[in-house]
Amino acid sequence: MNKSTDAFQKRSFLLYLAIAIFAFTFLVRDFLMPVLMAALFSGLTYPLYNWMKLKMKYSVLASILTILLLCLIIIIPLIGLGTLAYIEVMRILRDFEPQTWQHRVEGLLGAFQAKFPSIYARLISPESVNQIIGQAKEYSQILLKSSAKISFSIMTTLLQFGIMLLTMFYFYIDGPRILKEIINVSPLRDEYDKLLIQRFLIVSKGTLKGTLLIGLIQGVLTGILCFSVGMQSPIFLGSLAFFGTLLPIVGTALVWIPVALFLLINGAWIKCLIVILSGTVLVGSVDNILRPIFVGKDIKMHDLMVLFSTLGGIGIFGLVGVVVGPIIASFFLSILSIYKSIYGNELDENKADSGNSNLAIGQN
Repeated sequence: MNKSTDAFQKRSFLLYLAIAIFAFTFLVRDFLMPVLMAALFSGLTYPLYNWMKLKMKYSVLASILTILLLCLIIIIPLIGLGTLAYIEVMRILRDFEPQTWQHRVEGLLGAFQAKFPSIYARLISPESVNQIIGQAKEYSQILLKSSAKISFSIMTTLLQFGIMLLTMFYFYIDGPRILKEIINVSPLRDEYDKLLIQRFLIVSKGTLKGTLLIGLIQGVLTGILCFSVGMQSPIFLGSLAFFGTLLPIVGTALVWIPVALFLLINGAWIKCLIVILSGTVLVGSVDNILRPIFVGKDIKMHDLMVLFSTLGGIGIFGLVGVVVGPIIASFFLSILSIYKSIYGNELDENKADSGNSNLAIGQN
């Protein structure tokens, strides 16, 4: 076989390979997200599986016990909190009475006008109350009509969650062999593949801790704070605070500032002061204290990177994008880090050449 025929055969095979990859990806497209999440979480928790395997001596039993332990400690409580928050939201929407809420809003605005008349005159017009009530009624009806879709979405999420757990079971057992096969078929050198996987896991682990674990702690503290001052639906408010932590600068203030204003208007000065101090000192300091411990300085993503990747992930993947978005950003940072390590010498030489060229231009 001559060289031209051999090159043609290789190009043809690459075309067939691309078609096969596209066809297989299209076939399993609905399962790609659970598989991706399973690969990520099994990689992050693989040391726990190894410890279980050393104790149990059987890989299948160790895999089952690892998944059960993760469900018992992390996943089941999160599902329980999410369910309670969903129930609270649905109860608020079903109990929504326009006349009752109109009286409440008017009472709050009246108290606000009595305490801060000049601010009230600047911010609120006579027609604004009816507009607020009308919009709230409209949005509540839309949400109520969408409750069936929300329930179906929850069932779909639970199904994908089961697929993720099943995939994690096999990834624990066959993970090293799968990684070895990926490294073998990768066009990169083996050390680059291993460095990429290692760096990706490190950055992903730090990102998840920074976005999920710290946000969860702040959300729980905010929920406890709202419960302690007598606010209704503290679980929903805590969940809302968790999503607020995904937004740089805003954070849990998205929840405790409106709560403090609500208490202030109602004359609960002491509770208002408690909310402000606790939200600023207790809840707000969690990020500053725990992030360097959990994440580390070397792998911390910039706040804008976290913001854009999270919002972009939610826009593309839905609620799971809260995790997937930062993970994709982590993969980008991992590739960029390896690029700088591989081409570091060339980049330094390019900078030196550019500096010499600028110096010569300046001298001329």
